[in-house]
Amino acid sequence: MAQTPTQIPFDLRLAPNYSRAAFQPAPSNAEALAAIDKTASWPNRTLAISGPQGTGKTHLGHIWTTEQGENGAIIATDLELAELGALRGKSVWMDDADRADEGVLFALINMAILGDIEALLLCSRVLPAQWDVQIPDLRSRLGAITVARIDPPGDELLRKIYMNLLAERGRTPDDAVIDYLVNYGQRSAQAAQDTAAALDRMAAAKKSKITKALARVYFESQGELF
Repeated sequence: MAQTPTQIPFDLRLAPNYSRAAFQPAPSNAEALAAIDKTASWPNRTLAISGPQGTGKTHLGHIWTTEQGENGAIIATDLELAELGALRGKSVWMDDADRADEGVLFALINMAILGDIEALLLCSRVLPAQWDVQIPDLRSRLGAITVARIDPPGDELLRKIYMNLLAERGRTPDDAVIDYLVNYGQRSAQAAQDTAAALDRMAAAKKSKITKALARVYFESQGELF
């Protein structure tokens, strides 16, 4: 007897929209959103944004980068000390900055203090004062950086997060499904990302829509219903 082939679900997510218009303002991110619009007032030309995964740090970094002045901004990834001279006069954004090379990070902060770069934006899940660094002077610099915090999302923002995550996958579940996800899922942006990805895979495998029944099966499998 011929076996029915198993459908392999592909990841069909759309590219993230990092425009300002696509950002979802909420009380939990108001401090950070306001801070990126006041670059000129950052002490020592440096700001850190700290918050849980999936709460918009990277989105804010892209907004800030695209809205800098004539000299533009650089997204710093895997920089080496020898490359820092090319950044003079520019603004610099570093995502996951707690994982950066200590020598590069220390040099960038000093360049911001001295005015060699226009501004420095550092994003991380962890507060700068808690980063695991070995250079004593860098530890001191990090402890003095101004921090804008992003808190875990409230109900309304969590609804929007679920809707956006599922829309990126071409899914538009009913409002009742979104309410169910908000009410019964773990209350974090990271959990919403995991849930949206899992439901998309489950629906693709079943060739079905995302429903409350499907969500219940997923939550039960994760031990989230009792």
